[in-house]
Formats: sequence, C-alpha cells, structure tokens
Amino acid sequence: MIVAMCVRDEAATLAQTLDSLRVALGRKPRFLFHDTGSTDGTPAIAVRYGVVLHREWPDSYADAYNAVLADAEARAQSSEEWIFHAYARRTYHGRFARQPYECAWTTENWSEWLNASRITAYRARLGLRYEGRTHEVLRGFEGRSVGDSGVTLRRLDVAHPRPERFERDLRLLEGDDSPRAAFYRAQTLACLGRLPEAYDAYLARAHRTDGDQQERYVALFRVLQMYPREPAHAPVIQTLAGLAGTIAPERVEHHVAAAEWYADVGLLGPAAQRALRVRGPSPAGGLFVDPTAPARAAKVLARATV
Repeated sequence: MIVAMCVRDEAATLAQTLDSLRVALGRKPRFLFHDTGSTDGTPAIAVRYGVVLHREWPDSYADAYNAVLADAEARAQSSEEWIFHAYARRTYHGRFARQPYECAWTTENWSEWLNASRITAYRARLGLRYEGRTHEVLRGFEGRSVGDSGVTLRRLDVAHPRPERFERDLRLLEGDDSPRAAFYRAQTLACLGRLPEAYDAYLARAHRTDGDQQERYVALFRVLQMYPREPAHAPVIQTLAGLAGTIAPERVEHHVAAAEWYADVGLLGPAAQRALRVRGPSPAGGLFVDPTAPARAAKVLARATV
C-alpha cells in the first residue's frame, strides 16, 4: 500500500499522524509526500518515513491532490495496489480491511457529534481524480465496488483550523456561483466565526434546489441550528424541518435540531414530538452523519417531561 499525502508546516503533529497510519494500515505502507512549502522542519520528519517531493502549492486543492495521487499511481507495484489518501493533523484508528473492493471509505470524526465519510483508498489502476478549487471532491468511483476501509480518523487538537487558510478559501471561492461553492462559502464563514454572514449564506444555499441535495440538506440542518430563538418563529422551523425531511427522509439530524430549537424556546410539546421521531443515528457513509442523535433526542425528551 502507498500512503499519499500533501503536507505543509505539520512538524508539530506529523510523526503522531504517521505512526497511527502505520498501525491502522499495517504491512509497513510506503509513504509518498508532496511538501508544498514547509518552513518548520516538516520535510525532515517526513523523509524518515518515505519519499518527499517538493512542489509549489497550485492554489487549488484538486490540483494539489491530483498531483500527489498521480505520482503514487506511477510508483504502484501493480494495478491492484491500494493507494490511501491521508491527511495531516489527524490520527488514524482501527485496522484497514483488506477486502476485494475497488474503493474504500473512511469516516472522520469532525467533532463530538458530527462525522463525515469520504473515499480515501482505491486501487492504483482506477485513475480517480479530484475536482474543486476548495473542498475537493473525488470523481470517478461511481459504479465501482466500495466498502468500509475499517479505519476512522480524528482531528488532532492543535492550532487548526487555521484562519489564514479559510481566508484563502474565501478568495478562491470568489466569482464561483455553483451550488457547491455556495455551500462551502457558508461553511468557511462559519469556521471564521462570521456567524451572521454564515447564517445568511446557509439560508441562501438551503433555498437553492440545484446541486448536491445532501449539501442542501446540511445547509438546512445548519439553518435550523442557527435560527433565532423566538417562539414566534415556530412555523418557520416547522417548514424548514419538513423541507429537510423531504430531501433526506432517512436522516434524523433535522429532527434533533428542530427538537432542540423548540425546547430552547419553551415549546416542549413540539420538542417532544420531534425527538420521538429519532429512532437511531443516520445511516453511515453520508455527509456529516450525527452518531449521537438518539442521545441528544433523549435529552430533549427529558427536558420536555420534567
């Protein structure tokens, strides 16, 4: 297996990341790094684990990741060798499931109650490629056999997110009117703490019917979380939650967000009704899956029955 990574100024945590990858992936994976301008000694750490190539950052996530993955494909010992796209400032847990898939997804624990799944491993022969100047998305795995890699990852508690990175992302998103750009502009504003702007951007994305409907669902979910806590807004919350349920009826996050909103404004009856709709967490493998939805719903029910 080849582990492909794009790194820059990761010296504080890179060894921890790579040691966890060695355990999770097993069989001494071969590491390939693209260093895009580190000034903190990152290359000196990386070279102890594998091959380091120095590349300029191309101001595009897709271009950067495609370059390192293309180099990994060129170094593969066979067309069936696994390439694992890893990220710095994470630790990796579990064991890679060596099953006869062509691609495998990994779940990232974003916070105490948000997860996101993504394809991180694939066979060298597939030539999959990323798209997007920011918040890259992998294309070409549709129709392939996909399974759970058996590996999860968690962000390390270091100086990240980096404000300068998010400011750069906003600049890269300028002039892009696509639904995906609209979604990630809202997310980036939220990461920068510009919450009123983020709320407006999420609301605008939620009202767009084009583009990825899963992203639209998450935008609605965020709006439900951020909506002003005023009892007079209850009809709006009902409408937004109903729309979210129409887009993704199998998801439960909107029920929890609506239940918490109702409870916060003292409407305990509607809060209990929404909470009772949560019978379990959303199915794994989606965007921003909430594994603790049942526990949060139970807390709302406890508040509503006091």
